[in-house]
Amino acid sequence: MHPQRESLPAVTAAGVVAIIFAVIGILGCGLLEIAILALPQIGATTSRPTIPPETRGVVAAMYFVFFAIAVGQLVVAINVLRRRNWARITIIVWAALMAVLCALSAVAVFFVFSMVPQTVPGGTEAGPFLLFMKVFMLLVYGVPFVVGVWWLILFTRPRVVAAFTNPQSSTFAPMPMDASGFPVPTLPARPLSARKPSCPLPIAIIAGFDLSGAVFMLIAIFLPLPFQAPFFLFGAQIPNVPYKLFLGALGLSYAVFIVGIFKLKRWGLDSLLIVKSVFLLSGVVTLLNPRFMQVMSEVMEKATSSNPALSGHAPVFSHSFLEAMLGFSYAFGVALIAVMLIYRGRFLQAAEAAH
Repeated sequence: MHPQRESLPAVTAAGVVAIIFAVIGILGCGLLEIAILALPQIGATTSRPTIPPETRGVVAAMYFVFFAIAVGQLVVAINVLRRRNWARITIIVWAALMAVLCALSAVAVFFVFSMVPQTVPGGTEAGPFLLFMKVFMLLVYGVPFVVGVWWLILFTRPRVVAAFTNPQSSTFAPMPMDASGFPVPTLPARPLSARKPSCPLPIAIIAGFDLSGAVFMLIAIFLPLPFQAPFFLFGAQIPNVPYKLFLGALGLSYAVFIVGIFKLKRWGLDSLLIVKSVFLLSGVVTLLNPRFMQVMSEVMEKATSSNPALSGHAPVFSHSFLEAMLGFSYAFGVALIAVMLIYRGRFLQAAEAAH
């Protein structure tokens, strides 16, 4: 007689919530993808022309990626209910990314809607509407943030970990009895096999975050770019860079390194650390070059003026705001690298035990 699994209502509730999130993502992204591809004239008026094909292609590709991610999330949610340990690890990575991205997005939305009245003509007249949108968007990002934190706490609890890694150890089967009421001798249970080494969870979360970036870089190869962003390396602008080729090579390299990380290969982690550190240092040095912000403004003005769906010919955000956002992104990158360095020792131990 097989032992029954321990009842964990919180895990069941988390799995149901994950299924709801995944279904909403599938339906939402699917409908938006259909609207973008099948209804190119949607939202167009005589005073506001339709979105250019280049922009529509970029948006369609993004929602296709989001749709695929939502399908993967549905698979993970179903296997959480089935108590698959790989699903528990995946939902932890999902929760961490969702919590971090929602927190950052909420902060960005707050500052963006705070900047609009000062940067857009007539923005002060839309004060009540902007306040409503600010509260609404904070709520939209706040709910997934709370759910992500809940999942992180729930799926790292020892009792839940034991239920996923060894479902039969957390509960006991009733002892079989014979007709007279005496227990029937049973064979001794086989000893549990040693737990396989795995990638430290913080490194796995960061690798998942970088994997999403690698996917978008690879997709950019097949998208028409309406304009090319300036390419700076350690503060020096390098003209005539084959931008798509560069993004493709970088995205492919990231994907290879991340696969190596999940396979517990030392070269995977070290290679990703080196590449991230080089480009992060290059970005910090580039931000100190005044020419960089000037070129970025010119590119934004060109993009705004070439898109009839947008009004005005000047960038919406000021130099100081863009510098603050870039500075925050670099600080976030430094934090990610620091976490990877802190857990590198544990990763190397797991890699040695796996090989």
